[in-house]
Amino acid sequence: MDTPRDFKAEFKQLLRHTIAPTLKAAGFEAKGQQSFRRPLGEVFQYLTCEGSRSNGKDSFGFAGNLSFQRLAPATLADFWCDDPAMWIAGGRMGYLTHGLEHWYRLAMHSPQDLAALVAHDLTQIVLPRLAAAATASEARALIEYRAPIRR
Repeated sequence: MDTPRDFKAEFKQLLRHTIAPTLKAAGFEAKGQQSFRRPLGEVFQYLTCEGSRSNGKDSFGFAGNLSFQRLAPATLADFWCDDPAMWIAGGRMGYLTHGLEHWYRLAMHSPQDLAALVAHDLTQIVLPRLAAAATASEARALIEYRAPIRR
């Protein structure tokens, strides 16, 4: 009999062993377990991993969110504010990697295959694009970018 997978534990392992080390090597600092921030030029770049509202014991998915601010927010409430003095742009990582909103679904991959996919998307697509978004206008242009759809 197959043992059911513990998707929540797999997600934590993915964060701990793939996402966090990759982002930390690129100069991001952890801001909680699922959020990362780095200053670059005149902006602060954020990447957060958002779990799906429908996550449960039989399925689990997450998306990467990107956001850019002019100032480092003092509190989490400041992070989510719409103050134009702070906020520059925000969008889904999937538009850079897949050309559309993309959710990584744990049930569709082995833990090793998903880790390889996420590592590839971060190192080969997302981080190089973020490196070129050091100004407010570059950050806005990046969020408006739509990669060709991957199938």
